[in-house]
Amino acid sequence: WMERVASYCAVHFTRNKNMATVAMNRVVFKKPIKPTDIVEMKARVVYVHTFSVEVEIRVEFESMLRGGIRMASHTGYFTVENYNDVGHRRPVLTGLKLVEGDQLGLKEYL
Repeated sequence: WMERVASYCAVHFTRNKNMATVAMNRVVFKKPIKPTDIVEMKARVVYVHTFSVEVEIRVEFESMLRGGIRMASHTGYFTVENYNDVGHRRPVLTGLKLVEGDQLGLKEYL
C-alpha cells in the first residue's frame, strides 16, 4: 500500500501518469499495527531530481483498543521515475516552491 500511495502522490505532483517506482529506501518501523487499528498514510514529495521525485510516506494509526489514540507507526521513502509515452525517461518539470521568508515552510521541508 505504501508504494501505491507514493505512486499516486508522484503522478499528482508531476501530472504525468507514466511513472514507475524504482526504489524503496529507509523504511523505519516504530510501532506495530494491529488488525483492529485504523491506518492512515500521508504522502509528500520531499525532493525533485532531474528524472524522478522522492516521496515520503508517513503511516499513522489509531488504536481502538487504546481509546482512539493516534500514533506514528513507520515512514518510508520511495523514488518514482518520470517517463514519456514511449517509455523513455522524461525530466520532471515541476519543482518544489520554497520561499526564503517562509521559515515555517522551510523548517517543514528540512
